[in-house]
Amino acid sequence: VTFWTDSTTALWWIKEQGNWSVFVENRIKEIRELTRGLIWKHVPGKMNIADLLSRGCSAKQMLRSRWWEGPLWLKERPENWPIGDKLCSSAEIELERRKTKIINIDLSKD
Repeated sequence: VTFWTDSTTALWWIKEQGNWSVFVENRIKEIRELTRGLIWKHVPGKMNIADLLSRGCSAKQMLRSRWWEGPLWLKERPENWPIGDKLCSSAEIELERRKTKIINIDLSKD
């Protein structure tokens, strides 16, 4: 089984360990548990037919779309699929890194 995402940020979170915000950490933990040992890859947004509805389409367009059967390349042998290893920039990743504050208080009396 291969899972595909058009979010390079989500792919990074799934594949790499990090000290993420509580929200992200909880979701990534569940995804990892449910897909343990399975493959995750990136599909460019233009090739992601699941994205059709979020881009907006009419009922007529929906009925004629590949959404019902998947992209043509998915029916080919896996070696002909998109490479799917693209990861995003570290700047995007850092936005969801858990924020840490260090406070030092000296209570000694002089």
